[in-house]
Amino acid sequence: MKKEMESFFIYKNHLKKLGVIYYPRDYLKECSDLWHHHDFDEIVIVRSGEGSHVTENGTYPIRKGDTFLIPVGSSHGYENLRNLRIANLIFHKEAWKEKCGDLADSPGYNIFFENNTRFKEEFRFHNRLTLSDEQLQECERIFSRMQMEQSTKLPGRNCMNELLFLNLCVIICRSFSSEEKTHSSEISDLSRLLRFMENHHPDSLKLEDLAKTIHRSVSSLTALFRSALGTSPVEYLNTIRLEQAAKELRDTEHPISTIAFAHGFSDSNYFSTRFSRHFGCSPRQYRAREKKSSRPT
Repeated sequence: MKKEMESFFIYKNHLKKLGVIYYPRDYLKECSDLWHHHDFDEIVIVRSGEGSHVTENGTYPIRKGDTFLIPVGSSHGYENLRNLRIANLIFHKEAWKEKCGDLADSPGYNIFFENNTRFKEEFRFHNRLTLSDEQLQECERIFSRMQMEQSTKLPGRNCMNELLFLNLCVIICRSFSSEEKTHSSEISDLSRLLRFMENHHPDSLKLEDLAKTIHRSVSSLTALFRSALGTSPVEYLNTIRLEQAAKELRDTEHPISTIAFAHGFSDSNYFSTRFSRHFGCSPRQYRAREKKSSRPT
């Protein structure tokens, strides 16, 4: 196991040069994996076998076809492994979004790469993507090509490696974007709603409006939020508003009252109270602190 982890970090050292690394890991005997975390994002696809994925907030069974995203900084490991073979795709999500083109606008991208990491782990793993045998076969062909490109010194190997990874991302996003999943999955419904809330956060949104967006009752919506995010729809909406207001405080010189109104707060005093509670300082103090920290030394 130690040798395997050393090999893993050798691969990691090539990440900056290659943009993305395909790293296969096989556990062909009953064993456990070392508890670890990393400073990159990671897509895991279970190629065969089964086991348990151990996270900071719980342990979840995994099997052939299961596909999930482990965000940067998350600690995890595996146990109860029975002939488990997985594909690790390690990359930096923020650096990849601009390369995705119109894929970044798809429902599947929003679910898997954006909102997925906001959800509580129990909710996320219970609603994880499981690829079909046909999709897995297509992924295996991509893995073989990536492994070949990573081992060659042919011109364009980095470009080809990135194109192959984009192909893999398309498979994942299209699977989550399918009509059946979009209309039946809780994670799809919630992801669509979170995007709606981000786009319309300055508007006067009521619980009834939010519930109608995904064709649910208010009580069903509230229960879904608690299950997935550990908060209420109203609190989550206020968090979006405060974070967007904070960005405008950092990036502009607009008056605080103008920023408050632009992000859904009709009372600037109430905005200041909520802002102070959320960020630990007033909007004015926050702006001064951020401006000072951004000045060149």
